[in-house]
Amino acid sequence: MENGQRTVADILHENKQAYSRIKTEFSHLRDCELNDYIKKSMKYQEILNINDNKKKRLPTLNAKIGEVVKKSVIEVQSKNI
Repeated sequence: MENGQRTVADILHENKQAYSRIKTEFSHLRDCELNDYIKKSMKYQEILNINDNKKKRLPTLNAKIGEVVKKSVIEVQSKNI
């Protein structure tokens, strides 16, 4: 058109470009959020695994301590007799 006016087709084209740019930015943000969520989930699972391993080791450790205490008591009693 004359006098530097934009046509409807030009405006539509600009709007499509702007929409595409916004959609790309939004997609990037969602990808970043998803990646952060995955990292946090993996860290949380790692902490759960560590906690689970500690729970499994504790009875074994307590049993070993119990054996040492029992042997010590038996030794002390045998010395006192």
